[in-house]
Amino acid sequence: MLGMGMARKTWFGVMTLLLVAMSPTGAFAQVQLKPEPLDPDAPPFSVGEQPVQLGYIRLDQGLVTTLELHNEGDEPLTIQKIVTGCKCTTIDPMNPVVPAHGSTTLVIEHNPEPYVHGWTKQFRIQTVEKPRNWYSFVCQATCGYAIQLNKGASPRIADVTGNITAESIDQRPFRVLAVQGQPPMLQDFDPVKDEPRNNYVIQYDLGQDAAHGMALPALVIETDHPEAPMIAMTVTGKTLRRVLDAQPVSWRPHEDYLLLNTVEPGGPGIERTFQLQRTRTLPGETPELSIELSGFDGQASPLVADVVRVVPTPDGRGGEFDVTCVFRVKEGAAPGFVENVAVISQGAQFTQLPVFARVAGASGEAPR
Repeated sequence: MLGMGMARKTWFGVMTLLLVAMSPTGAFAQVQLKPEPLDPDAPPFSVGEQPVQLGYIRLDQGLVTTLELHNEGDEPLTIQKIVTGCKCTTIDPMNPVVPAHGSTTLVIEHNPEPYVHGWTKQFRIQTVEKPRNWYSFVCQATCGYAIQLNKGASPRIADVTGNITAESIDQRPFRVLAVQGQPPMLQDFDPVKDEPRNNYVIQYDLGQDAAHGMALPALVIETDHPEAPMIAMTVTGKTLRRVLDAQPVSWRPHEDYLLLNTVEPGGPGIERTFQLQRTRTLPGETPELSIELSGFDGQASPLVADVVRVVPTPDGRGGEFDVTCVFRVKEGAAPGFVENVAVISQGAQFTQLPVFARVAGASGEAPR
């Protein structure tokens, strides 16, 4: 029995995930975890059919769900530890003592990575009665926006040209406003004549960008859906993905990119948090960081940013930091789509992070 609720919003996290392509079933096909050898002495638990399907998880909401853990044995069992293997997932039993032929409810909370992906994870349970023998089970889910991209296909772009499907989870009609800042190419849809609908086939062509070495790390789609104004798919493949001119020296961002959505010129700005991870041994103190932005073509950016706090992540062992910045648009900046790179520095050490935003026009919205 699964029950779903709301979880806190988060834009960072570390987890082991498995990404693959085609699935005829309408969800991302998942790489099958290599099953552990059957242990006849493992606690006689059961969670039903595996892998346990957790459904579709919104990136901006996360997931809280419950799962019944059954004790098939003749003796009560006491849960001593549950190992999730990642900081973005927690599992807590409502009652650690599982009676013989009874059950307890496991509360699972998952905060997904901030991009479209399929997720497969194995969890392990240790009991007081059998401390050397563990019970394990596998969960699967699909993680994405309020508009689901490429349902049943690859969550990443690896071809120069192709199609992307976009469908609202709540079946709400919406319009696709722009793709990478340009008018969208929509299959079998005329935005002038046709009414908005809840699904589209979006055509893309990265050939010109790839030929000039300018392909970006994400394909950004803007819509008028109130819960998905700016969404993206990660671009992969050596012929497509732009290699930033300067490589990280001592840090690397955990995120592939940041989406700021629409930002008002001269306004208070938008706060975003991302994670930096050390790539080599450095002094353990919290770093003093600065941030500057420029266009991918080296031109000046209408965006400015300030680092407001740097906090070590829980259990990060001094090597991971949550960095919170406020991004603002300069007064009088021209409206339009912005493709920027943020240079994050600590003295002579620096790294880079792509940033995408829409500078608001007179209406404060993306063009329609």
